[in-house]
Amino acid sequence: MKNIITFAIVLALIVSCRKELNLTEENDTKNNTLVNVSNVTEIKVPSGFQYRTTQETNFEISILGSNNDPVKFTKVTLSTDSKENGGEVLAIGATDENGLFKTNISLATYLK
Repeated sequence: MKNIITFAIVLALIVSCRKELNLTEENDTKNNTLVNVSNVTEIKVPSGFQYRTTQETNFEISILGSNNDPVKFTKVTLSTDSKENGGEVLAIGATDENGLFKTNISLATYLK
């Protein structure tokens, strides 16, 4: 039962995490205009631009049994794929007495 729950959680994370790329001509013209500069001081960076490549992402997973009772103290592993496919483990923990697993993971900013 625990393996099925873990597999379902991992599968849900994999399916929900995907990189979106919008290649419309209008978007390309507005956001990716190339400008020639001769010196690094000539680069104009928009205000509010953050030079980060990662972001903190909060995960809260609730595990309930067949009667909607919380499944207490169950091991939870979040990974990018199954171990057999070379998936990277992102977090390991256990549910609390309310069947909740909460964690904060640093993910690449290009992931949505």
